[in-house]
Amino acid sequence: MAAMLPTDQPSRERIHHDLDATLFVEAGAGTGKTRELIERIVRLVATGRTELRRIAAITFTEAAAAELRDRVRRRLEEATQDETRWSPEERERCRVALTEVDAAAIETLHGFAQRILTDHPLEAGLPPFVEIQDEIRASISFDERWAAFVDELLGDRSLEEALLRAFTLGLDPGDLRAIAWEFHQHWDRLQRVRIDAAPFESVDATLLLQALRDACSAMPSCHDQTDLLYSHLQHIEAYRRRLRAADTDVDLLRVLAEKRPIARRYGRQENWRGIAPGEIRDRLSQAHDLREHL
Repeated sequence: MAAMLPTDQPSRERIHHDLDATLFVEAGAGTGKTRELIERIVRLVATGRTELRRIAAITFTEAAAAELRDRVRRRLEEATQDETRWSPEERERCRVALTEVDAAAIETLHGFAQRILTDHPLEAGLPPFVEIQDEIRASISFDERWAAFVDELLGDRSLEEALLRAFTLGLDPGDLRAIAWEFHQHWDRLQRVRIDAAPFESVDATLLLQALRDACSAMPSCHDQTDLLYSHLQHIEAYRRRLRAADTDVDLLRVLAEKRPIARRYGRQENWRGIAPGEIRDRLSQAHDLREHL
């Protein structure tokens, strides 16, 4: 009875024999991908197409790389003893390759990258000695540099006003750390640039104060002080007075940064004389926009 062949047998044959082509192989677990990869490495070496030191076999994990290296070593040892399959010249090439296994690029992607950088540091713009940090060490190193940076940042008197304004308006040190982490993750894409910061502009709340005053000036027109719009205007008047009393730009920004709502949809027409609640609400909306701009 004839043996049944897999439906993808032509593809398997090509993987095994077509050593001069670049192939992309996609197959499920347990179908023999690694076995064929090892066979392909041995055949490339045995046929003299290349040397083991010129082959890169890249895996995802250290464990997989170690296993692949051992399996390549065993297969080369078998090839040196297999007189029925390999010629004397091919067996000799496999014996030479056995001496190169430990130095061969059978490793993880990180290991391969480190090999290139270690062999060519000056061309890569690196010091003569580089090493890969694992995720934990890299994170600890970043935390140490970040802590030192924060100490330097907060100790720089020339940045005092900038930081006061920033923190007053809601900037959080965690936001800065997130930016620093993105720079850290993509350091190789950064370019040195010079940023000339413009001088701080004075915080001018004149238009906002005027808009708030216009809105609050309608309070005497309300004949029912239980009206929600009237109550809201009382709070707005107190807010306006605090803005007007601010002595410095930072004090002014501190009041502006409060999450106090200005615009409201309150007000019943029958509780107001000589002015429509909608007109008051429009003034409050204008004031809201002016505050957001500031």
